[in-house]
Amino acid sequence: MLHLPSLLRHRHLNEMIVEGTITEANDFPPHLTYLWLENSVANGVDPFIPLQKLRFLKKLCLRLFKAQSDAQIQITCSMGGFPKLEYLYIRVDFELRNWIVEEGALASLQVLHIDGDATLGELPHGLRYIKTLKELVITRGYDVRDNLMYGRNEWVADLGLSIKYLDESSMRP
Repeated sequence: MLHLPSLLRHRHLNEMIVEGTITEANDFPPHLTYLWLENSVANGVDPFIPLQKLRFLKKLCLRLFKAQSDAQIQITCSMGGFPKLEYLYIRVDFELRNWIVEEGALASLQVLHIDGDATLGELPHGLRYIKTLKELVITRGYDVRDNLMYGRNEWVADLGLSIKYLDESSMRP
């Protein structure tokens, strides 16, 4: 398990690629604009809590893994969180059952790419509040794909998104 020392004093560091574990105590450089993070998520730790405070972050690529197979993972995008984030890529090895997007979160998001196993769960209903969202990319996640294709998420159609479906991921840091 990698625990980074505080990087708060590194004001000119704006891009990072990190493999480690997010804890709520991580201190990331405040001026990051790009972060690729491969992360083992501990039970009860929301990996978005420390990240959404990064005010200049424009591109975030996350590969999240459960630290224990029975871990309950909750991901929360809080109101005002990720104010400048334009691109969000999330690769998970578990269902995104507990993903909450509050109104006022991800206010600048344009592209959302979700990459997972065959079963992803549901898209968070809070995505409907993101008026800047232009493109949704689903890799695998066949249950989400079916829900979108058969109109089970009517609010997605209301956003007028470009939706792409992929069978294999090509994302690299």
